[in-house]
Amino acid sequence: MHNEKVEKRSGFYIFLSIIAKAFEKLFFNIKIQGLNTLPLGQKAILCANHTSNIDSIILMIRCNRNIYFLAKKELFKTKFSAWFFEKLNVICVDRQGTDAAAIKKALRVLKDEKLLGIYPEGTTKKGGKQLIEPKAGALMIALAAKAPIIPVAIYGKYKFRGKVIIKAGQPIYFNEYYGQKYKTEELVQITQDRVMSKIKSMLEQAKDELN
Repeated sequence: MHNEKVEKRSGFYIFLSIIAKAFEKLFFNIKIQGLNTLPLGQKAILCANHTSNIDSIILMIRCNRNIYFLAKKELFKTKFSAWFFEKLNVICVDRQGTDAAAIKKALRVLKDEKLLGIYPEGTTKKGGKQLIEPKAGALMIALAAKAPIIPVAIYGKYKFRGKVIIKAGQPIYFNEYYGQKYKTEELVQITQDRVMSKIKSMLEQAKDELN
């Protein structure tokens, strides 16, 4: 059975969700697996491969929980866009160096037992067919907050009536890594071995389901 409970959302969020869901049903053919059954009141980091700017919209409206996404500061250029994304709980990140303010906000989200969204690849990869080397940020935050990572695979293209499969896997825990210091390259390798390998496996499953 699906968990129909959802976290409380603002009127603005609900209004945009209604519009986005109507748009999705009209233009796309999206199959969701596991994303609308995430347990409420448990902190976690949702990590997905990134195929399009549409990814975040679909994940936000189809997940039973509010997702606090990290997003590049370029999306916050104007007063309107900054206001818009802040209303949707998006956290602005300066990708040049380490953004201490963004990390602090991300850790606050997890401390409040909420769901943080991060694209470990750091950029989009069209079609979801290949993965690129992940950044260290997602795992760094996961270890600092002692939070599990939920891998999510997005496969397909957002074209008219195009088929897209979004699969959420089981949480990945990193208890054995807590309390230790790691170099950036070590965090990247752990992310590759534990998270990206799982996403890759789910992408292959999604490919088989579409064919």
